[in-house]
Amino acid sequence: MISDRHLAACAAAAYVAVPRWFRDDVHACASAEGTATIVAFRGTQDVRDWLRDFDALPCEDPDLGFCHAGFLSGVIGVEGQMRQDLRSCRPIVTGHSLGGALALIFAPKLIAAGQPPQAVVTFGAPRPGFAKLRQVLSAVTELRLYRCGADPVPEVPEWPYVDAGPRVEIGKPTLDPFADHAIAGYIAVLR
Repeated sequence: MISDRHLAACAAAAYVAVPRWFRDDVHACASAEGTATIVAFRGTQDVRDWLRDFDALPCEDPDLGFCHAGFLSGVIGVEGQMRQDLRSCRPIVTGHSLGGALALIFAPKLIAAGQPPQAVVTFGAPRPGFAKLRQVLSAVTELRLYRCGADPVPEVPEWPYVDAGPRVEIGKPTLDPFADHAIAGYIAVLR
């Protein structure tokens, strides 16, 4: 079994690894772990990513309902090739920060296409959509959305956005909530 600590390490590696899939600022990596395939989306790294983060107006998707426009457009840019390449497996989908939000949009797109992922595990992901997205994601039996300490990112955007699934609170808040957001902190707390 692949540990959530290992998935956090995969999410961290997505910041520096050569992506298997990319378009503009959206980068996703793949790694084989035994019989499992892990897909890790890269988090916020540069100005283009910040622009995507702040493109938070709701945009309607026929499969997912209303979603964060920036996250949705990012996934739409890479999902066709990713679905094609992943058609023979049920991947584990992960990511940190922006990467987690992209994972939380990509996974239900897989479900809507009849290719449900094996698991979805995110670290410090912002809220990607409304109630319909959460409903579609409820079909994933292994869905964990981690929040470390006082990480502020999982609290945004606010209403009408909702958590995409149940949150797993880990770690103790530090005096620096942005330090709580760092992927290294998630890795350190997970066992």
